[in-house]
Formats: sequence, structure tokens, C-alpha cells
Amino acid sequence: MNKTYDYDTKNFGPPKTEASEDVVPLADFLVEMLEEIKVEQQQKMYGFNEGYQVFGGMTPVAYKTFHLAFKGAVPEYSPHDLRHSYASFLANRKVDVFVLKSLMHPDNVQETINTYDHLYKEKKHEAISFLNE
Repeated sequence: MNKTYDYDTKNFGPPKTEASEDVVPLADFLVEMLEEIKVEQQQKMYGFNEGYQVFGGMTPVAYKTFHLAFKGAVPEYSPHDLRHSYASFLANRKVDVFVLKSLMHPDNVQETINTYDHLYKEKKHEAISFLNE
């Protein structure tokens, strides 16, 4: 990400900190889905170009709009629950805590460790098993 959107000024600008600028890898199926949505938007929206957002047109969809649509579709969950599900999914597949921190962008690695430490118990046992070899 090399831009952030300021809802107050309605402008794109640089991230607030250098640490906020990063590449966000996406799964292949998500890239394909976004490409399909982009093609649909190009066909529906007159003048669609590279400056348009796949969701929202010239300006991104407001978080409140997204949140309301999300709650309408799955009222028992919040968008933030997706974040924890994503992190838990990766932690359960033994993704290194430093890589997880890099993907999640908390303020520091300790925050990631504190939140997801319980998912790394098996990894602790695996580390000690090396001493038995």
C-alpha cells in the first residue's frame, strides 16, 4: 500500500508512517475475484479507469457503509472478526509469528504474540522435541 484515503479531506495521500507502507500479498483466488469485479465495474460504470476504486468508484466505500452491509449479511460477526480468523488460520498452519506480525501490522510483535500465543503451543513442543534427537 502506498496510499491512504483521508475521509475528511476526500484525498489520497502517503501513509502516516514509513512502517505503514507495505506490499499486501493476496491469495490467487482473491486476485481473480477482484479482477472479475473490476471487469464488471468497467462494463457498468461509464468512464471507469485506473483511478477508480473497484468498490466505490472515484472514492472508496466508507467503512460505515461496508460495516452495515457486512452486518446485514452475517449479523453474528463483525469485520474485525475476519482479521482474527485470518490470523488464527495462519497461526494454526505454523506461519512464523514474525511473518504473522508483518501481515497483520500491529504496533509491535509483542502484540501479535500476546494475541495469538495460545495457537503456538504445538510449536513450543515441536521446538523441545529437537532436543530429543
